[in-house]
Amino acid sequence: MALSDEVNPDDGIEALRSATSFLHARLDSIIRHQVITADGALDSINYRRYLQAQLKAHQRLETLITRFRAELEQAGLTITPRLHRTAWLREDLGPAVHTVPAPGPVPRISSVEGVLGVVYTVEGSSLGARHLLAVARRCHERQDQRLPTRFLEGYGEATGAMWRENLHCIAGRAREPARLKRLIAGARRAFAVFLQELPWQH
Repeated sequence: MALSDEVNPDDGIEALRSATSFLHARLDSIIRHQVITADGALDSINYRRYLQAQLKAHQRLETLITRFRAELEQAGLTITPRLHRTAWLREDLGPAVHTVPAPGPVPRISSVEGVLGVVYTVEGSSLGARHLLAVARRCHERQDQRLPTRFLEGYGEATGAMWRENLHCIAGRAREPARLKRLIAGARRAFAVFLQELPWQH
């Protein structure tokens, strides 16, 4: 189906959300199924594998974002805090970080709109990680388990503000059909990276 048949370029953010919703649902379903146990706790082994997969994916995506740093900042995006995820993941993994296999290649994206689409997916994944954080905190309160959660904590109280800034930068560009296509392509490419790095069949 042609892109013009799938999305409404007059509503850029909703168009982007609609065009990537199936990938978001697929990624979220796999992670929840593998990482959260039937009794509502975190599977410690699969949680570590999740962190390893996230590290590999974010290494690839942060490299791309760094290459476009000047263009993204010119578009109004705060970049430095958005490049901390690999550090948070290394902190959570501790010595086990040295056992993480090398990541796949950096995605080939040549437009700032495409990279803004990548940022959209990355930031959205952080919002999704907050569900795992809630599970981890409940388990800690019950003293069932204590797992490292620096990555899941993300920006903390600044999460909402960072997400809104991201949407604001995207909104104007997403109203133009050609730019919208590049935004969607970049967002989908980022979802593909996250799915590729997962250790589970999907």
